[in-house]
Amino acid sequence: MAREARQVLQQHLEADNLAAREAQARTTLDPSWEELDAIERSAGVQDAVAGLPPDVGRHLEQRLRNGIEHELVSANLDDARQDLAEIDRGSHDLSEAVRDDEGVQRVLEAVPTHRRAELEAELVGRLERERIWSETAAVRAALEEQQALVLLEQALGANDAERIDQILDQLPEASRNAVFERATSGERVDLDEMRWMHPSSGLPPPDLLPPPKTDLGAILFDSPAVDDIVEGLPSDVRRQVLERAQAELEADVRRAALERAQVAAGDLDPRVADPADVLRSDQQVFQVLDALPREMRADVESRLVATIEEQRLNDAVDAAQHAIELDRAEAAARDAAAAGDLHTMQSILHSLDPADAEAVGDAVRADIPARP
Repeated sequence: MAREARQVLQQHLEADNLAAREAQARTTLDPSWEELDAIERSAGVQDAVAGLPPDVGRHLEQRLRNGIEHELVSANLDDARQDLAEIDRGSHDLSEAVRDDEGVQRVLEAVPTHRRAELEAELVGRLERERIWSETAAVRAALEEQQALVLLEQALGANDAERIDQILDQLPEASRNAVFERATSGERVDLDEMRWMHPSSGLPPPDLLPPPKTDLGAILFDSPAVDDIVEGLPSDVRRQVLERAQAELEADVRRAALERAQVAAGDLDPRVADPADVLRSDQQVFQVLDALPREMRADVESRLVATIEEQRLNDAVDAAQHAIELDRAEAAARDAAAAGDLHTMQSILHSLDPADAEAVGDAVRADIPARP
């Protein structure tokens, strides 16, 4: 065991030494392709590898090379991306757009010839990912507005001003007025008067998500707002955007359902032998789970059970730690009382919660007369 400990300590010391040498050498190197090509001949690198075994020295040089190369690639990609600020969202060949952009090509001229093709490919990949992310975000925003319209119409019909505020607060500020005008068909609605006439309903804020049992794929393909966004995109991009949007929707519906189920299960006793049986018999939890599609319900129910079991374990650990801390405090307080050190005993009691301090103090004081 001692030998293993010494080996581990030696490994840590060697790693720390190597990191220190690398940091020192890095301060002497400028991030440029020219310096990268001549890194082995740099005085700072030569000082860093001096005295190291050859294989360790080569490893240090490679780490320095990798670090500078990563900085250069990141900086060149950022510069090229800024020069190509606008992407033709309907472009079927982003590679051609990158090759034809003069600003991008000026940036790439500073890159060694043998690395240009690689950087161009990385830039194209970044642009493709950005397009997928931005179009997916636009689809999600359109679906949220679509659901907000449904909920706003219901809240307007019920004269529920608080509900209207809750819905509008979840929309981006730039789109709130437009969505509200669509929900009211342009008619003037006095929310202040509605608030005065109809007090708070006390309902939690609604999720701007489709109803749980809705066919999410059908919503995406049947929505004119979504069609407006994906129309004109290359077919493979359109497919990826819709697939990503559906996956995000399903994940958010699961998350929202799990949160509602956790709230509904909040009053359940976590000490029960089988949380799954109790959850199935609880009406509030059942209503949340029953609103889900079958496969989603099973997933949410299993996660809820796991959450309750984890909480039960955490509570048990906390209770055990608390009991140990109280035992130690009581033992220390008894020792202080036995020694006549009432100041220390009071200090120990003051460090505890009031209820614990009272219990420990009573136990200690009750025992004092019994001691000689």
